[in-house]
Amino acid sequence: MEGSPLKYFLVFVIGAIIGTGLFWLYLWINENTSIIDDSKSLIKKEENKFILQKKVAAWLPWWDQDNAFRSLKRNKDKISTLKPVWYEVEKDASIKKYTDAENEEIIEFAKENKIKIIPVITNNCEPYESQIVLSNKDLREKHIENIISLVEKYDYDGIEPNYECLDGWQYRKPFSDFMTQLSQEMRNRKKLISTSVHAKTSDRGEWEGPEAQDWKVLNEVCDQIKLMTYDYHWSTSDAGDIAPISWVEEILTYAVGVIDKEKLYLGIPFYGYDWKGELAKDLVYRDVLELLERYKSEVKISSEKEKYFNYREDGDLHTIYYFDRETIGERIDLVNKYDIAGIGIWRLGQEDSKNWQTIEEKFK
Repeated sequence: MEGSPLKYFLVFVIGAIIGTGLFWLYLWINENTSIIDDSKSLIKKEENKFILQKKVAAWLPWWDQDNAFRSLKRNKDKISTLKPVWYEVEKDASIKKYTDAENEEIIEFAKENKIKIIPVITNNCEPYESQIVLSNKDLREKHIENIISLVEKYDYDGIEPNYECLDGWQYRKPFSDFMTQLSQEMRNRKKLISTSVHAKTSDRGEWEGPEAQDWKVLNEVCDQIKLMTYDYHWSTSDAGDIAPISWVEEILTYAVGVIDKEKLYLGIPFYGYDWKGELAKDLVYRDVLELLERYKSEVKISSEKEKYFNYREDGDLHTIYYFDRETIGERIDLVNKYDIAGIGIWRLGQEDSKNWQTIEEKFK
């Protein structure tokens, strides 16, 4: 058969068939590239879709960032806004960066998963330096310029100045002026501004911190406002409920009359306290489980629907109050009852993993 016309004919036919097939495959791929790309995009969007009916903002602490990031990755479809606590205000209007702040992997993860990233600038409830900035027009403007540069550098979705424990009425207008001016600059750049406010049931509240926060002004200039409905009892008080349910509802009842519901987030604690006398240390849920295992204590539920237990160590009585999936559920129910935007979680990292099941059940 060597050199026969039949062999050449067969080679020609097979080559033509293969060539024609490759040609049509090329045309199909070329014409359908956009469809393929769109399909991939749609799949990606579906994978990263926020699945809840209410919003969930979650604060990420710099000092427990690795654990918090793991929680973020596990629950990415149930978090709409990430609030990394990465910065602190300085008295010269500059912005101090915490250790491991501006983590590129976290920023990229949030953006890829369509989670808004709004970092927090804090004063750690130590008002001195923030008050110097707020009360001086030039420093205030310089601080705003520094915030704008920061937001634009990393293309954040916005910023949250969280200046707590200000010394009362004299700082109400300076804080309001600062937030108003910053809001204008953020909105000009299509960025968001948020803040967290102390719990109160009247305009002036019961101490200096809430007195300095004008909720009516903040409602006008902010896109998100979290009620810090926790720490009713806290690290320097006697032991007791961290977020008494009746108190939380009282705060919320007042808030919805002042703040637009679509901007309002109810603060939900994911933590606990271990009191000895009138001093307490913070606990994550893992700490609580370890103490329960060690001391075999009986868990009780308070009249305000919080879990607590006691143990003795070196003769000293310790009292633990904490939150898990059951106790946060009672508070999340209030979000649906009052039809506000959602919840603000303090904080990500080492929480009861079943908390997220409760959130999903309540907001589906």
